[in-house]
Amino acid sequence: MDNSLLKYLKMVDKGVDFYRKKWTGINIDSLDSLSDLPLVFKNEMIGIEDKLLNNMYVSNEGEYNLLFERTSGSTGKCLEIAWEMGDYISSNLQLFLRRKEWYGIKTTDKLCYFYTYRERDEKRHERYRNGLGFSKIDLTIDRCIDILDSMYDYNPKWLLMQPSIAYILSRAIFEEGIEPPVDLKYIELTGEILSENNKRFIEAAFNAKAANQYGTNEVNSIAYECPEGNMHIMNNNVYVEIVDESGNPVKEGDEGLIVVTSKFNRVMPFVRYVVGDYGRLTKNTCNCGCESSILCVTRGRADDYIETESGEIISTYEFVNIFDAIERLSQLKVYQYKVIQLGIKFFEVHVVLDGDREQFEKCFKDNISSLELQDSKFIFVYEKQLMPDPKTGKLKMFKKMIGENSG
Repeated sequence: MDNSLLKYLKMVDKGVDFYRKKWTGINIDSLDSLSDLPLVFKNEMIGIEDKLLNNMYVSNEGEYNLLFERTSGSTGKCLEIAWEMGDYISSNLQLFLRRKEWYGIKTTDKLCYFYTYRERDEKRHERYRNGLGFSKIDLTIDRCIDILDSMYDYNPKWLLMQPSIAYILSRAIFEEGIEPPVDLKYIELTGEILSENNKRFIEAAFNAKAANQYGTNEVNSIAYECPEGNMHIMNNNVYVEIVDESGNPVKEGDEGLIVVTSKFNRVMPFVRYVVGDYGRLTKNTCNCGCESSILCVTRGRADDYIETESGEIISTYEFVNIFDAIERLSQLKVYQYKVIQLGIKFFEVHVVLDGDREQFEKCFKDNISSLELQDSKFIFVYEKQLMPDPKTGKLKMFKKMIGENSG
């Protein structure tokens, strides 16, 4: 174990009640690796945020410039996160450096972004230094036109938003004949699954390069897409492990839980924190020049699963794989989708499609790999566009509503 990590763990053990209790009986000085420590899950942290704070910062709060954020609550459970401003800036430094190296984006470049609506604030936009932000709520076609007009007048060099919001704006650009900002060069997409069709559609609409960024509010950026299309670990910001359900490291290339440890947050440390997604780490064979490992997120939230008759747990990434296969094996273009489970063998598939519907439905059914799902009933609903959740600003790919409807 390197000295910087050991020093960080000693600081956590000394100053944070939550970890001191969780690590009872563990001698930090004798640790061989992070895997000697227990995993930490979001559920056990919610509601005890005071126990997660470093006592040094609590007792001297007035001496520090503290920043407070909240997780999106896409699972229905929010966690309030604290950062010291200097640590927060340091945590994001590698991301800013890679933005500059790979896409020519500097910290001083003008930005447009989207934020979760503040109920206490009736404004639908905000100005912050060199940024113009828009609320994610009520993204009607008229409001999208207003947003795009404001973007054009502001003329940012880059945009930061979820893929579902970028898609809605892209539709408005094409359908209303709206010009994108003249100086726009780059779009960063984060927080949702990003398909290649959707990415290409967004790039064509805005006439700008798009890249995927994977991270959480708890630790900031975890992995970032290079111009070659690979997601590289942000190893200056986080330690990333891929582990089995017991917290043991898996073999390189094998799938497991994505576990992260922050290198910078001293106010509220996250050590061996289970993000909730599954993935695999592979050797770096990329030509971009970055030396860090490549992360592939293979399955979504561990607590999102398809309910089956036998009780077998099937990942909702069954549907992601189906749509990926449709993109690979046909000329059909699927821009957005959402699957709702209404019964044990009854699903409603909402899709924004460019192509023949009969061919799409055949491709969908032909690419179901799970035997449990092959005799299920699928109702297909064709939409012009799907709207993100106004509370989180995200579009969830899967929703389970068993008991609320029957089929």
